[in-house]
Amino acid sequence: MTTPRDYRSTHSALSTNLQTMLANHPDAFEALYYKADRSTPETVAPGVDVVGALDTSERSLQYDDPVPCKVMIVPEFNPFPMSSDGDRVSGVEPAPVVLLVSVENVPEQSVIQWSEYVDDTNIREVAMYVVDSGQVGVAPGVCAKLYCLPMQAFTDLM
Repeated sequence: MTTPRDYRSTHSALSTNLQTMLANHPDAFEALYYKADRSTPETVAPGVDVVGALDTSERSLQYDDPVPCKVMIVPEFNPFPMSSDGDRVSGVEPAPVVLLVSVENVPEQSVIQWSEYVDDTNIREVAMYVVDSGQVGVAPGVCAKLYCLPMQAFTDLM
């Protein structure tokens, strides 16, 4: 048997470099991280479908208190975003926003929120729902790219 390759020291250095980059990069910005609380059971919506209520197939989640973090949007090359329903191809599928975040171990269903200027005077709140994460590097420990979709009305839920 051969000696296994050891990525631990390299990954530790890369993780430190990533934290330094997020702290100092001009494209990195401040955000709030709401961790999905998976320890509490999801609440299933009631069977009665009332305007403003959750649909019967939807579930509500609980979130921990927000944690300040640094975030950077990463360009992701996706040359042909398409979906197929069998007979035809549609290019209307939303492309996920890919984020690097200074917080480690962000679970799916968490939310990243920040404010941004729309023009010189108006500010809007942006909330991104984490749908998936992809590992950076050959083994865990460096960081993860978070694949997020825009989430509307997150502030109404909090």
